[in-house]
Amino acid sequence: MTGFLAIAVIVVLAVVLLRASFTKVPREANWTVERLGRFNRVLTPGFHFIVPVVERIGARLDMRETALDMPPQRAMTRDNAAVEAGAVLGYRIVDAVKATYEVADLQSALIQLVGTHMRDVTATRTIAELATDRAAVNAALLQGVEPAADALGVQVSRLELKGIMLPD
Repeated sequence: MTGFLAIAVIVVLAVVLLRASFTKVPREANWTVERLGRFNRVLTPGFHFIVPVVERIGARLDMRETALDMPPQRAMTRDNAAVEAGAVLGYRIVDAVKATYEVADLQSALIQLVGTHMRDVTATRTIAELATDRAAVNAALLQGVEPAADALGVQVSRLELKGIMLPD
């Protein structure tokens, strides 16, 4: 009886470990694998084998395009008018390793990056240019943000100003 119980426990333990060894990554995701706490590899969509106890899933990243609403930023225009403008950023993660390990909080970093560039672009234009030439302003914003976003493993697809307001 004791031998049967020991074999049953070993079989159940083996089944549990085998079940924990296989994982399925969804079609729109990339997952990072950490071996003993250090980055090891990226799992792309499909079935994968991981070594239980030694390896674990780190970050589970959605690789689809995401829209990020930027809070309004105060800035001065070239003609010394104080304005407040928000923006919408469309991005998608293209490098799971950079997006996970190169920055602590990706969305916060993107908000800070876009806010800085919004203030820079706003400072080089008059209030009339901001109101009438949105395409040029959006292109200048996108051109300034793209290189820095690439370093974070992110591809920016669109960046558009929204709601330019004159504060009271």
